[in-house]
Amino acid sequence: MFYSTLPEVILTTILLIPTLTSASPIQKRDTAEQYIFANCINNVTLAAYSAIFWYYPDFLPDYPEPQETAYVNELSAEPFEGQTTIVTSPFQLNATIPANATNAVVGALVSTEASASSYAGPMAVIKGSGLVFYSPADNENCYEEYWQRDVSSRDCFLWG
Repeated sequence: MFYSTLPEVILTTILLIPTLTSASPIQKRDTAEQYIFANCINNVTLAAYSAIFWYYPDFLPDYPEPQETAYVNELSAEPFEGQTTIVTSPFQLNATIPANATNAVVGALVSTEASASSYAGPMAVIKGSGLVFYSPADNENCYEEYWQRDVSSRDCFLWG
């Protein structure tokens, strides 16, 4: 009887290893803060706005409710490229995104002219996916344009 269940035990153990290792606290976790530059659109009214959403490390990468939201333009969506974006409330952020950043590939580092009040070290702006990452209300979607984080926590390449 022991020999008939041994293959089952081995098979079950092999199948559980990926699950156990992915849930393990030993696995390295990304703990960098992230600021997501987004344009949000109501799919019914077509009202739009630009905002920056701040996510704190304990909640990444799940994208639940942001810890804070800074509105860049409450009346319309706007491009972040070719300008310096500055917000002062509820957090301080400064980022310059070059005009040709729209041509960068997703995940490319497009600017190191970036800072935020929550992090004293060097930061960078990365090209976002352009996909929906957050829905703050019914029929409202926010699209990731760019994101900003500390440089030391992410291996990105500089797009030129």
